[in-house]
Amino acid sequence: MPLAGKRGGPVPESRMPDIAARAGMIVERDIMVPARDGIGFATDVYRPPGAGPFPAILERTPYDKSAPSRSERTAPDIAIGAAPRSRAEVAAYFVTHGYAVLYQDCRGRYRSEGRFTKYLSEAEDGYDTLAWLVRQPFFTSTISLILFSVCFRTPKAVYARRSLLDRERSRTPFHSQRFSPSLG
Repeated sequence: MPLAGKRGGPVPESRMPDIAARAGMIVERDIMVPARDGIGFATDVYRPPGAGPFPAILERTPYDKSAPSRSERTAPDIAIGAAPRSRAEVAAYFVTHGYAVLYQDCRGRYRSEGRFTKYLSEAEDGYDTLAWLVRQPFFTSTISLILFSVCFRTPKAVYARRSLLDRERSRTPFHSQRFSPSLG
């Protein structure tokens, strides 16, 4: 059963409770994930009911975590000119398959605090987000990152920073975590 409303248009945020109920998911909006400098990153978490733990899918974006992404369309959707799916619809698909899904506004964008400077704080901010995530009781230690456009640079920077820290395993919260960036 598709979660979309009318074909050709995104589901309005007012329909989000309906999508959440149909997918049986728990939705937490605008959780402020702390950065090392004290600012908060606005994060929406969609997850299956229950304590978990669940593998997670994370997207950090400068493009508004609450807005539909133009990339959220299948080939048949594009063929008929359908609009992108809402983030809630995309999350519902993965939640029904046992994943937690997190969308986060980058520093200084939309509901996140701080000042946005393209690319300069992505490694530290992404690392701080992952450090927060591994401490969450619903998380299994397995994460996939959504990568496209400028969003590719966000996890790429985190992964590069994590690789440098691998030499000091005892000093990184990811030393026993499975971290697998995936190109989307």
